[in-house]
Amino acid sequence: MDNGKTNPRWLAAQILNQIIEKEAFADIALDKTVRESSLSALNRAFLTELVYGSVKY
Repeated sequence: MDNGKTNPRWLAAQILNQIIEKEAFADIALDKTVRESSLSALNRAFLTELVYGSVKY
């Protein structure tokens, strides 16, 4: 069963929750998540776009 470590959409939701609820810095939360995940380069890029795009919007 997928624990979310390979799903960039799920990871983005978790990061955005940290940013909103815990007032985490986007870059730090994203970096920590990427280091702990097992994402491909394409999915890392997608995750980054999802997070920074959402924060920017």
